[in-house]
Amino acid sequence: MLGVATRRPLPSLTVLTKDVPTGIALDRPSTGAGRGQRWLAIVLVAAAGLVARWWIASSGQRFVSVSGDEGMSAVSAFDVLHGHPHLLIGASNYGGTLEALVLAPLLKVFGAHVWLLRIVATAIFAGAVIASARAARVLFDRRISWMVGGLLWLMSGAIVLLSMTMYLGYNSGLLFSVISLGLMMRLAKEDRPIWTFFAAGVAAGLAVWGHPLFVVPLMPAMLALMVIRRAEIRRWFLVLAGGSVLGLSPFLVWNAMNGWSSILHNPPPLEATTYRQRLEIVFAQLFPRAFGLRGQPDWLYPRKLGVAAFIVLLVLIHVGLLVLARRSRAGVVVAASGFLAIPLVAAFPALFWSNDARYAIVVLVPWLMGLCVWVDLLLRRRRSAALWAGALVLIFGLLSTGKWMHRYARVRADANGQSVAMVKALDARGVRGVIGAYWDVYRIGFFSNDRIVVHVPPEIAGPDRSTRSTDAVMALPKNKVAYVNYLPQGAVCLDKETVAGIEICFAT
Repeated sequence: MLGVATRRPLPSLTVLTKDVPTGIALDRPSTGAGRGQRWLAIVLVAAAGLVARWWIASSGQRFVSVSGDEGMSAVSAFDVLHGHPHLLIGASNYGGTLEALVLAPLLKVFGAHVWLLRIVATAIFAGAVIASARAARVLFDRRISWMVGGLLWLMSGAIVLLSMTMYLGYNSGLLFSVISLGLMMRLAKEDRPIWTFFAAGVAAGLAVWGHPLFVVPLMPAMLALMVIRRAEIRRWFLVLAGGSVLGLSPFLVWNAMNGWSSILHNPPPLEATTYRQRLEIVFAQLFPRAFGLRGQPDWLYPRKLGVAAFIVLLVLIHVGLLVLARRSRAGVVVAASGFLAIPLVAAFPALFWSNDARYAIVVLVPWLMGLCVWVDLLLRRRRSAALWAGALVLIFGLLSTGKWMHRYARVRADANGQSVAMVKALDARGVRGVIGAYWDVYRIGFFSNDRIVVHVPPEIAGPDRSTRSTDAVMALPKNKVAYVNYLPQGAVCLDKETVAGIEICFAT
């Protein structure tokens, strides 16, 4: 066991919190009625999130169709089944592939179904929701702590959509980052076994393997923990560092096998931006979209109202983080994680694109903890605090996710009809390989259940993610290969068919 050294009390961090109560209220005595209220609120919020996800997933809008990225995730899972697992996303210098490892055996058993993608992605995100509620328990009464997870579950239409989209590295990275943050909060607050440091490091490494942007919340939290427990740092730092290296080992092994290319030869982003431009994207697009104030691309509410609401949210979050820092050492860890979010996220070069709010998820949990401070201050003395918290979560979800659904998810239709039609046309001709653009052919690879293998030529946009699939296409006879929205230079298309707006050349 590690002892916590005696320290001087933390000084006041800001005059804004001068008159705010900072003591941590102990849990009210647990009663059957209190537990029942809490579980009723949790069940209602969980059900609302599931209904929202079902409604969005079964809508006919283009944004819920299986994209090229999701098709690539499925092809990566097929690669696993063929004995070619990826340590990083194929043709990429970063990105964890845990989702592909989880998806692979399920594809083997159930085949390629859209709902399989949605269920697996949602299940991983639900794990992050539960982990965030557990982490918040270090800071709040159990009647309030679950609210952090509830807000994340109904955060906004953009986050709900992201939560059920089978991207590699995002939902799994969020899960591990929240686990690591929760463990570091406990380590800052109290004596814990030495293995807890190791577990926090492993989870942090796995999160950064999932996506390097998870450094944003985890590195400041880790530095805060180092300062708080500096007296015995020699006894645990190597344990924490060793766990981090182990968690990050897929990334390190891949680099060792590929000349450290993600560090020494990382390709530039598709579009160059300045730091100032990315800060503008963060304030005007990324986080307003994550909080359900902005859609794709318009504001969901009148622009002035949306901007004012976002400013109020930022003030409440950051003052709330200051309150947490004054309350306890665990709060200092959370405050460090949340306070540096905006400047660190804006340093990410790929932020030129932010239409779906995916880059915002890395800091949502510490921010939601800062926001929930105000609910804790208002409700801690109420006997029905859990029901009030549940009502607030549902109202928040109605204003963010509900408004987004009303704007974008009203049409009921088959969003993947185009992809299914292409696969049927290719099957009818006996085609077993396709060549074309990334956004077209990887969808075909998924909906064919790997009967049709895919290749993206280097001369057209989009990276070729699967060398296994490419080699299989190149080994096929020409009469078994089709070109989708693409024809190589010098080739002649002898038999052309347009399927659902997509031009397919069956023979050259």
